[in-house]
Amino acid sequence: MREGGGGSIINVSSIAGIKASPNVSGYCASKGAVRLFTKSVALECAAAKDGVRVNSLHPGIVETPIWDSLIGDQRGRLERAPARRDAGCAYRPRRAPRPRRTA
Repeated sequence: MREGGGGSIINVSSIAGIKASPNVSGYCASKGAVRLFTKSVALECAAAKDGVRVNSLHPGIVETPIWDSLIGDQRGRLERAPARRDAGCAYRPRRAPRPRRTA
């Protein structure tokens, strides 16, 4: 990428890498690691002035079966989930997206 004059690296993290939630500490830790790794590499590339940009994406909650085991199978369960409620997202859909709607 450097030899080609630069480019862009995009890593995918999660809102859990920004805002912690109970019962998913390992997930939050791994996504937080992706976030900080991305920042570190971005600083290295900026110092090298090689034209390589490094960013991370932090999507919110998508309604998948894993949430049933974390917060139970309740009507409106994701709307009450701490990660969703407290995420501080600029955009909050009325209900959590499902994989079919996000693809």
